[in-house]
Amino acid sequence: MIPVLEIAGRQHGCISREQALESMSDDQWFRLTKKKIVVRVWPGVYVVTGFPVTWRQRAMALTLSCPGSAVSHNSAIRLWGLEQCH
Repeated sequence: MIPVLEIAGRQHGCISREQALESMSDDQWFRLTKKKIVVRVWPGVYVVTGFPVTWRQRAMALTLSCPGSAVSHNSAIRLWGLEQCH
């Protein structure tokens, strides 16, 4: 479960099923979903319970749900915490 938390921690609490299955079995993943430790928010995308719901989380979840997609410009800057200080 630790790799799942590490990935989700970098992605505002989000993880795709595909990412999770790189470090755990289908049975382990099924148990996490059944116990609602991870909750589905988009097809193939889950949020680890306990992470705060934010616009960054929603943007990340949407991006993970569409392989090859990305947020653009100002949204990407904010999502990855790259805002410039003035």
